[in-house]
Amino acid sequence: MRRGLISTLCLVAFPLAACTANQGPSDMTSPADRPSPTADARVQWVDRYCGTTLSLTELVSRPLQTSGQDNAETKAALSQYLGDASSGLDRAITDMRELQQAPPEKAAGDAAKRTEETLTKIKQGMDDAKAKVDQADPANAEQFAEAIQAAGAEYTKQLGQFRDPTEELRVNRELERASQQAPKCRELSAKRTATPTSPTTPSPTG
Repeated sequence: MRRGLISTLCLVAFPLAACTANQGPSDMTSPADRPSPTADARVQWVDRYCGTTLSLTELVSRPLQTSGQDNAETKAALSQYLGDASSGLDRAITDMRELQQAPPEKAAGDAAKRTEETLTKIKQGMDDAKAKVDQADPANAEQFAEAIQAAGAEYTKQLGQFRDPTEELRVNRELERASQQAPKCRELSAKRTATPTSPTTPSPTG
């Protein structure tokens, strides 16, 4: 079994871990910039937006638990891993739809809509990757290795297309400012510091 191919799925870091708001406007505020009821609602909305992204990041960036020694074990572990990721994406999509129902302003609703569309495409790719794993025959080592490699390629392709979700907040100055105050957005920023921003893919071995 080409264990390096199996390791690919376990070591790929989810690009969402790179999410953070940039420094943007200064935290220094003038009297006109002090929080208002609308600003408070904006921070709460942005905090939930970032919280959804953070939960998804933590789910999909966790390591795959498999020795890689037994094909049947590897298939079951990969299928479960991809299934969990797909379920997490489904929950995130639902959250984004709910965020569109009561945005503090149109720009916020538009940001949630664009993120929902991106997550939906990624989930489709994730489901395709899981289907490749589920159809693989563990008894056929060569075919199994090819299926796992194809699943890994689909997985990394979809996640690689995911933009930093907080970029959607930067199109609006008020949303960007709110992201600097929202606890979950700050947590995403800290995670960017602690987590590599690019995937690590080992070379296949014999």
